[in-house]
Amino acid sequence: MKFKFELSAHIKKIALHVALCEALRHRLGLAQAQQKVQELKILKMTKKIALLRVRSRDEIYYERAHSARLKLWVHTMVAGFLRIRSMLSHREALLHRQKALDLEARRSLRHEIWRQQNATQTLGLDTSALFLFFAQRVAVMSGAHKSYNDALRTHTTQRCKT
Repeated sequence: MKFKFELSAHIKKIALHVALCEALRHRLGLAQAQQKVQELKILKMTKKIALLRVRSRDEIYYERAHSARLKLWVHTMVAGFLRIRSMLSHREALLHRQKALDLEARRSLRHEIWRQQNATQTLGLDTSALFLFFAQRVAVMSGAHKSYNDALRTHTTQRCKT
């Protein structure tokens, strides 16, 4: 009886161990299924991350290329601006120089007009100065100017010496 009792206890333990083994096997199968699901999720996420990384890398490449083109464009515009600004400053300097020359020419013309007006007024008011003016003009036209006479004198003096 003791043997039967022990045997039935061992059978119960074995049945319990079989049931426990079945439960553990079922739990292991469930854990393996969950692990496969998790691995599939990880694989799917890894593929998504790889795709996003490739897209990001391409976008970064395109953005860098675009940025480099914009930088070159801005540099070209700045260089053009500097060139145009130097041309404008050079033209402004030329314009100021031309204005100064024009102002000087205008002053000299005004002075010449003033001299002519004064000479005309003096000739119109002073009869002896008017007579002297006409006498000098007649002398110049007749070749009796001092420079002509001096030239003739030097020419005849040189001829006489030879």
